[in-house]
Amino acid sequence: MIRGVSRTAEPPQPPIFPYYQPPPPPNY
Repeated sequence: MIRGVSRTAEPPQPPIFPYYQPPPPPNY
C-alpha cells in the first residue's frame, strides 16, 4: 500500500474493527 497516494485516491474510511457489526445472538 502506497501512503499518500492511497489517501488522495480513496476517501478516508474509518478503521474496521471486528466488533463493527452487532454481536450475533447467543446460541446456547
